[in-house]
Amino acid sequence: MSGTDVTGDTPLSRRVVIGQDETGKSAVIFDSMSAPLLSHKYPGVATAMLWKEGETMDVASQDDQLEVFQDVPVPVGGTRFFMNRIEPGVRTEVHTTKTVEYHYVVSGRIIALLEGEDVELTAGDTIVMRGTPHGWYNPSETEPWIDFATMVDMSSSFDE
Repeated sequence: MSGTDVTGDTPLSRRVVIGQDETGKSAVIFDSMSAPLLSHKYPGVATAMLWKEGETMDVASQDDQLEVFQDVPVPVGGTRFFMNRIEPGVRTEVHTTKTVEYHYVVSGRIIALLEGEDVELTAGDTIVMRGTPHGWYNPSETEPWIDFATMVDMSSSFDE
């Protein structure tokens, strides 16, 4: 793993959220800095939550949905939008989420660890995980892998 600590109190970027004003017209409801990149449960993996929705979306809500990613399952009917960073040489456990995950690779390369064959992704690639077992491995010795991802709850599609 890289010796560089990328986690901390520094926000990633500006975050503009459009909602509705008191008259119901579209308007900027938040114009602020994003959450900082924070350590995930896997060593060498950091995540920054950018937005979330619960089981019901209240488009008139003025509440800021920015929160720290804490490995909490996406709620029934909910979503998560976040950024990941995986340090060089890091391999996560294979895991399954009851979600559809959309990942867009910003930089670096990563190997998606699958039950069948693994697949390598590089900057500009997109991968969709449809409630399937998967893990991640960054084969680089020097470059972190960075992506943006959205998770959408699909728990109703799974047998309990």
